[in-house]
Amino acid sequence: MIPVGREGVCSDLAARYVCEREKERHPHSPFGDKGFVEKMKIMVVGFFTCFPLLPLPSQYKLTYRWDWEDFSTKRLTDSMSSDAELALRPYEARVLLYSYWKSSCSSRVRIALALKGVDYEYVPVNLTKDGGEQFKEEYRKINPMSQVPAIFIDGVVLSQSVPIIEYLDETRPDPPLLPKDPKDRAKARMLVEVINSGIQPLQTSRILKVFGDKKEEWACSMISDAFVALEQTLQDTAGRYCVGNEVTIADIYLVPQVINAIRFGVDMSKYPTISKIKDALEVLPAFVTAHETRQPDTPDDQQAK
Repeated sequence: MIPVGREGVCSDLAARYVCEREKERHPHSPFGDKGFVEKMKIMVVGFFTCFPLLPLPSQYKLTYRWDWEDFSTKRLTDSMSSDAELALRPYEARVLLYSYWKSSCSSRVRIALALKGVDYEYVPVNLTKDGGEQFKEEYRKINPMSQVPAIFIDGVVLSQSVPIIEYLDETRPDPPLLPKDPKDRAKARMLVEVINSGIQPLQTSRILKVFGDKKEEWACSMISDAFVALEQTLQDTAGRYCVGNEVTIADIYLVPQVINAIRFGVDMSKYPTISKIKDALEVLPAFVTAHETRQPDTPDDQQAK
């Protein structure tokens, strides 16, 4: 992976990459000449700080030409699509979310981004197509764990929903996702870990494969057992939402997990507190926007009506 950097940190690798690719496409192009690499460095720095992850998502592949007469001033003129123009705005301002519509972990980050009012560009990663796009080499360069979500934000790549959401809350504090009171903050984090560590990992596709035809039965049983404890815990912490009457990080984790529970046939009537909180949350705009039925890669037959 080409390292992200400013002021020339990645210029050498970036320049060589552009030259090699251009030479492959156009054998007679001067881009392949050895001396050209050095001249390219200064021009490519800004370009590749916009695109630190290679290869680029297909929607950002560019068509461009060099203004040879003005080459000495290092100017690039182009014939780019509107998508390309969007992609070339200052890289600090761009947020790329690598997501899958049905992934509960991705849904958590989508909710957090919506609550924070952060605009982002959605890059779909199909977890089921051709054995899973998350295992392809180009995605491993983004997230070596071959999981979603991953996010490119503020010039850094992050994976795992907890640190992503914590980073969003620390860098974009309004509205806060953690309560002011230390005890309530601890309760919110506790609920997050109950779901993130104690429930969701038991229903991942990798685990379910082991159970073959009984995978839905296994998932239903594991979630149901865990929801008994979660229900009891929420009876002590909940107000309108998981911790009191303000939306917290705990709520961000609850709703996607309940959606998964319903998918696997869990009888939610046994968990009135969980159900009440979920009903209150799912009508909020951020939760509506982030719902799996409203994503760019949601299949037509699964889209919200």
